[in-house]
Amino acid sequence: MKNVNELITLVIHTPERAQFLKSLLERHGVTAKLENFVSFQSPVVVAQRVKIEARDLSLALKVIESGSLYFYPQFDDENVKKGRSVLIPIDFLESNFESIKVGFQLAESMGISPVLMHALSTPFFAPSASLDILENEKEDELSNELESDNLRKAVTKRLNELKKDIKDQQKAKQLPAIEFTTTLQVGLAEEAILQYCNLTSPRMIVMTTRARNKKDEQLIGSVSAEVLDSCRVPVFVVPENSKLPEIKKIKNLLYFCRLDQHDIIALDSFMRLFDFPECNINVVPVADAREKNVKAKMQAIELYFKENFPSAIFTSYIPDHVDFNLFIDDLIKSKEINLLLVPNKKSNVFSRIFKPTLAHKTLFDRDMPMLAIPV
Repeated sequence: MKNVNELITLVIHTPERAQFLKSLLERHGVTAKLENFVSFQSPVVVAQRVKIEARDLSLALKVIESGSLYFYPQFDDENVKKGRSVLIPIDFLESNFESIKVGFQLAESMGISPVLMHALSTPFFAPSASLDILENEKEDELSNELESDNLRKAVTKRLNELKKDIKDQQKAKQLPAIEFTTTLQVGLAEEAILQYCNLTSPRMIVMTTRARNKKDEQLIGSVSAEVLDSCRVPVFVVPENSKLPEIKKIKNLLYFCRLDQHDIIALDSFMRLFDFPECNINVVPVADAREKNVKAKMQAIELYFKENFPSAIFTSYIPDHVDFNLFIDDLIKSKEINLLLVPNKKSNVFSRIFKPTLAHKTLFDRDMPMLAIPV
C-alpha cells in the first residue's frame, strides 16, 4: 500500500502557473511543494512539478477540477480570509429561524462568522425606442426610483429588527453568542447568492426550503434548487417545520452514492469540512442493484472509507425493495437518520427538468435536512 505521506506529482506547469497552483492548494489545506523540471537539457527551468502528499489527492483533484468553486477574486489574502463565512439567505419568514439556528451552530463549530443576506428585487424597466412616450417613461422612472428607495429603507429597517431579535436570542442562549453580520443585496435571490459565493467563497450556505407538499409549485422557480444547481459551495438545506437536533448531536447520516470517483471526493470534503467527525454513515447506492458489479463496488468503496476515515463507522446497504423510496424511508426510520449527505454535480435549468441531479431530486423527494457537497 502506498504511504499516505509520500509525495506524488500532481501536475507539471510553467513556474508561474505552478506557483499559483501551489498557493491555491495551500489555501485549501493541501501541503504542496515545487520541484524544478528541466527538459531537453535547457540551462533554465522551463517547468516545475507540483507535488503533494498522497493522502491529499482527492482534495487536490477537487481544487483543480471544480472550476467556480475555487475561483478567487483578485484581492489580497487578508480579504479572502475575512470572506470565510456561513452564508444564510433570509426572506423574513418564520421558517428562517431554523436555518439561522443551524447556520449559527455551524459557524460556531467552524470558528467563522454567519452572514445573513436578503436580496431585494426592485422594479426594472427597459428603455423604449419610442420618442412619443419618452416623457412618460421619465416620470415612471422617477416614481420607480422613489418606490425602490422606500422599499430599501423598509427592508433595511426589517434587517435591523432581525439583528436585534438575534441578539436577544443570543442573550437568552437560544443562539450561539458569536459575532454576525447582515447584508442587503439588490437583485434576484439566486443571483445575489451566486455572486456572493464567487466573490468571497463562503465555507457553506445554509438555507430554508419549503415543505414537500409545497415544492411542486416551485419546480422551476425554487431558489434552493437554483442554488444547488449553480453554486459550487456546500449547501445545507433545512426544510421548514423540520426538527433538527443540535449540530453537535447529529450522528447518523445517510450517504447517497453513484459508485464513481465523485463519492470519494464528496466524502473527503465532508470529513475535512467537519474536522473528521465521529459519526455513523450509512452508504446507499442509487444504482440499480441488478446492475453489474454493484455489490463488488460497494464493498470496495466501504473498505476505502473505513481505511481512510477511521473516525466514522460505515455501513453499506444495497436496496432490495422494488420501491427505492420505501427502502430509504425504512432505513431513515430504523437507523434514526438525522441528515442526508449527497454529492452534487453542477447543472443547468434544462438538465434540471430532463435529467435532475441527485441533490436536486433529493430536495424535492424528501422533507429531510440535506447537505449537498459539490463535486
